[in-house]
Amino acid sequence: MSRSPMIMLTALVMAVVLGGCAVPSSSPDDSQSAEGDAAAVREVVTGLDELNGPMTIESFSDRTCVNPDQPNPQTRSSWLAGLRFNTKKGAETDALIGRIDSWAKSHGFDKRKDVAGTEREVGWAKTDLSIQAVGQMNGGMEVVVRAPCRDHPESYKLYRDKLDPQYGTGGSYEDGKGSSSPSP
Repeated sequence: MSRSPMIMLTALVMAVVLGGCAVPSSSPDDSQSAEGDAAAVREVVTGLDELNGPMTIESFSDRTCVNPDQPNPQTRSSWLAGLRFNTKKGAETDALIGRIDSWAKSHGFDKRKDVAGTEREVGWAKTDLSIQAVGQMNGGMEVVVRAPCRDHPESYKLYRDKLDPQYGTGGSYEDGKGSSSPSP
């Protein structure tokens, strides 16, 4: 049974955001680290884009780490990028995972998970970043790059990076001010 790419990406993002991953939570008063987190996630996104896989950026923003229905959900957030690679079949998916693995290892990431079945789920972690990939053996792969959850004051705003396809559309996100970096 095939799931739509958007449903799969949403499920992967929600699992990473709400369920956590190999990235530890940070200490209080980390608002100033948000810009560094966005830059670190951007560096991974740029590196993965250079792997010659047809990649689409589905989202790239500062996401709440708490239930969004809670008051002030922006007081704890994490930079997260959701990517989609359009591989045609399992062999292409495995080859792309191999290229991601080589890239991740050469940039100091450790492989933390590699489970294969009808899907192949692979995860890498480095200090304050994680990469989670879910590849479909019949083609297609979603990747989430995530920085740790950080605490912020109530005045903090959630940001959307210029690489996010929704950049400039408003809503509950602020856009980076004149650059691809957030403005805390």
